[in-house]
Amino acid sequence: MHDCDGVLVKENEKVKDIIVNYYKDFFAPRTNESCDRELVGNVLKRRLQELHKVSLCSRVTADEVEKVFMSMKMRKAPGPYGFSSEFFKHGIFVQSPKAIKDFRPIVCCNIVYKCISTILANRLKATLNDVVGAQQTAYVLGRTIFYGILLIQDCLQGYFSSGRGLRQGDPLSPYLFIIIMEYFSELLKHLSSNGEFTYHLGCKDIELVNISFADDLFIMCGATVGSMQAIKKALGMFGDCSGLKPNLTKSSCYFTDVSAETGSILGRILDIPSATLPV
Repeated sequence: MHDCDGVLVKENEKVKDIIVNYYKDFFAPRTNESCDRELVGNVLKRRLQELHKVSLCSRVTADEVEKVFMSMKMRKAPGPYGFSSEFFKHGIFVQSPKAIKDFRPIVCCNIVYKCISTILANRLKATLNDVVGAQQTAYVLGRTIFYGILLIQDCLQGYFSSGRGLRQGDPLSPYLFIIIMEYFSELLKHLSSNGEFTYHLGCKDIELVNISFADDLFIMCGATVGSMQAIKKALGMFGDCSGLKPNLTKSSCYFTDVSAETGSILGRILDIPSATLPV
């Protein structure tokens, strides 16, 4: 196995240390003291209905457990790790893994964890319409991801086309991610009310600042220095509170009706390279 510096390690004890240290860091809390918790409370205005509060906190029933187990496919979780060999071969491992980051922590899950996580996910998804704005369309009951695609097409004048599925993993993860991203959306709107962020021309009337597709995020704004600085500020504040950071190496800025030189300047503010449409 290769360590974080790319050096091949063969000794069993050293390999064990690499694995333990990697996952200690991977699962360590990412938030820090600079998170403005009062701002989070002020920015997030939507609240759960009392009925949903009770539902989320109520005791797990035998009926819930039975329904989850009955919904699992026969070969979904027959072994001690909770997943069949077919799942490992086709859904989890990177081909020819070399470093610990190439493995997926979900392989540590067993059938009991899967059951608990699914019960929580089933309860949580019924509450999302209370707390999640219209800019998030995936995984929310009564909404369709195609609505978000149409909004993107309209804002980008039909240039954009894409297709990507959600990674296999914990059934609870997408719902938690949706709730966390609601803070980012409302934070940008808050910065707009302060005059720091400028709406994209095609999004101002409906106050649309971003669209989320599973774990992909699209931010729409006016092509101004102030908007770029506001986005960078919002991403930093969001990261302080959530522990989530954008992967800048996989991010791009797309501009319409501005020169390539201007687009390059604006992109550098975010440390994200500018790209051209169509994708």
